[in-house]
Amino acid sequence: MTIHQVPKNFNPEAEPNWVRLIRMFITGEYPDTYLGKRFEGPTRGRIMVDRFVPHGEHIIHHELADLPGWEINGPDPGFWEVYRMKQRIPVRFKYKENGSTFNLLAVQQDSHAYEGWDGHWAVLLQERISPHDRSYKVLVHGLMSHDGVIMV
Repeated sequence: MTIHQVPKNFNPEAEPNWVRLIRMFITGEYPDTYLGKRFEGPTRGRIMVDRFVPHGEHIIHHELADLPGWEINGPDPGFWEVYRMKQRIPVRFKYKENGSTFNLLAVQQDSHAYEGWDGHWAVLLQERISPHDRSYKVLVHGLMSHDGVIMV
């Protein structure tokens, strides 16, 4: 499994390195200078935050603006299919160009929400989860079949 660690002084508002990585993973367009893990075809990913509100909203409305077909207010329906569950913000996104998907999860969710997942990449944007948490173990286990990438 490949692990990319963002430096501790990383400021996600100033330089969202993880957004550049997931853009490559979602679109399949890798620059020639990129030497990391490359995936063929559509990918599945997860972004984990502390709470849906305000952290998840901030991610959707600001951080992901670099993704294709994404606007400041969220994904453009011409490029993205968006799924909502009981939360007021979307929790599942599908890129229509190639079928890549990603989910937005919160640590506050029951650990069963993490079960049975099989994916290519994951981003951990919260500080409360530890390698001893069940949700973290299930997330890592879901990445193993694709030699997945986890960004912390």
